[in-house]
Amino acid sequence: MLSPSTLEFLRSLCETSHAAYPEGGILWTYIEAANQAHSKLESVRRLSGVEPLRIEDFGRWLQVPLGDWGRADLPPNESAKQLVALLRVDLEPDQMSVLVDDQSGSASFRICMARAADNHYFELELWWSLD
Repeated sequence: MLSPSTLEFLRSLCETSHAAYPEGGILWTYIEAANQAHSKLESVRRLSGVEPLRIEDFGRWLQVPLGDWGRADLPPNESAKQLVALLRVDLEPDQMSVLVDDQSGSASFRICMARAADNHYFELELWWSLD
């Protein structure tokens, strides 16, 4: 389950994004599946484009919907680092993979996580549209 701190952080990302893009911006979906990590991860691994989570890539992805792209004065990875740290504390995943779908004017970043101790699967999908 996501903690109030993580939910507040996600809310703040959405607010920042919607301020930059009033007709679009970041939205998110969270899934938690009990005793399904093995089967869910196997399904995810079959998809093309799945790779390990890299903070640098996530940070670059977040810069666009947050309106930060091209700003040299902002560290590109701070929001990504903070969200991943919150997820690690909340969910204690052993594995974190991503699936990125980047299209013209919209994109999604799916973080797929598994916890071996109880076979739990978690997924946080962030997506944005710059309408």
